[in-house]
Amino acid sequence: MTSIRLVTRADDLGSFSGAAAAAIDAHRHGIIQNAGLMVPTPWFADAAERVKEAPGLCLGIHLTICCEWGQNRWRPLLPARQVPSLVGADGYFHSDPVAMHHAGIKPAEILSECQAQLDRARAHGLDIIYADTHMCWEWMHPLPHGARLSEQLPEWCRANGVLWTAPLPAAQLPHAATTAHTLQGRLLAQLDVATPGTYLYVIHPSLHGTGIGQESLGHGPGAVAAERIADWRLGRSAQLKAELQRRGVTTLRWDALAAA
Repeated sequence: MTSIRLVTRADDLGSFSGAAAAAIDAHRHGIIQNAGLMVPTPWFADAAERVKEAPGLCLGIHLTICCEWGQNRWRPLLPARQVPSLVGADGYFHSDPVAMHHAGIKPAEILSECQAQLDRARAHGLDIIYADTHMCWEWMHPLPHGARLSEQLPEWCRANGVLWTAPLPAAQLPHAATTAHTLQGRLLAQLDVATPGTYLYVIHPSLHGTGIGQESLGHGPGAVAAERIADWRLGRSAQLKAELQRRGVTTLRWDALAAA
């Protein structure tokens, strides 16, 4: 038996119409203990209602200020005139943090949008336990040499009574040389070479639904849907859950790790 703990997280609830249902299913039947909600998306309200059916999930806000999708674009909750640095000429979020960074960020605008997103989540009756960022944008800073957002977000989280997960002791699983062709096989190979400790394992599950079939990220029609459905199947796998239990691997909530 190995003393390995996995913080298992489903991200991007609200990104597509089937994302929340997939994450909840993976929590009920499989390994998922944490789930991050995206608030400025068309499917947030539906996701917010669905997660209320899974009180055992540790809910987080997946702070979203950029959007990588070609067809499913998102806007800030705040009017563009209040957060002009967050949007392009079309009024939608920039495509990624690098594009935002080079366009020139304004931390006050970003934190105002984060506040609007957290306020909306709470207005839907959600108990938000933690916060993290979509596409890991906290490295950004005002040009040329301003303070990184990673220096400001911990205080913002403290002021709002949520966990900032970045400093919590959960490492990435080590690389494993393997011929496994399945997500489960690759995960188990990583666990085979992992030393005792706490690790973060993230999936982006979704069912078929509105929006997802249109996206490819340059990998061909249906590629995004196939990847996210595969993540859902992995996350809900009773076989994987039983194998982790057999190995003595514990799945963990962020708040349990913070309290340890």
